[in-house]
Amino acid sequence: MGLKKKLNRVTNFVVFYVLLVLIKVIRLMDEVESLFTKHFADNDRKKAMKFLRPQQQKDSHMVTFFVGKFLLLMTQYNIITE
Repeated sequence: MGLKKKLNRVTNFVVFYVLLVLIKVIRLMDEVESLFTKHFADNDRKKAMKFLRPQQQKDSHMVTFFVGKFLLLMTQYNIITE
């Protein structure tokens, strides 16, 4: 039972440390965003966020779909499994 208690303490410490680091990172991100907005985007937050966090293009899943279909057909015709 002593090992279980020790493991629980270590786990709680690690979770606390990760949360502490996460909070610091979020604060640092906020500070960088505000400095960038002030000095490089003429106090235009929308313009700054477009530069700092560009919108990612939606990925097409067509390639994944057709590769899956191709592999399925190949396994049905025993081309890959031989």
